[in-house]
Amino acid sequence: MSSAPRARALLDEVGGFCEELFGTEDYDLWLRIVESGYEITVIAEPLYVYRVRPSSVSSNLPRMARSLQLTYRRALERGTLT
Repeated sequence: MSSAPRARALLDEVGGFCEELFGTEDYDLWLRIVESGYEITVIAEPLYVYRVRPSSVSSNLPRMARSLQLTYRRALERGTLT
């Protein structure tokens, strides 16, 4: 099985991306993957470049902060993180 079907199955298992979040949906997804019992590995090698431009989602700091608070609130409400 190639990695694409496995990745899709994992997304389906944890509920995919949360459309309610703005800019932190990837972080929310990672939290739910870990909460589901999957292990993650940290590597030192950069795999991508993250750019913030004036028009990018991440440049709206107040909205990003609200979304991050919602991400944490949702994680705490699920009650699976320690």
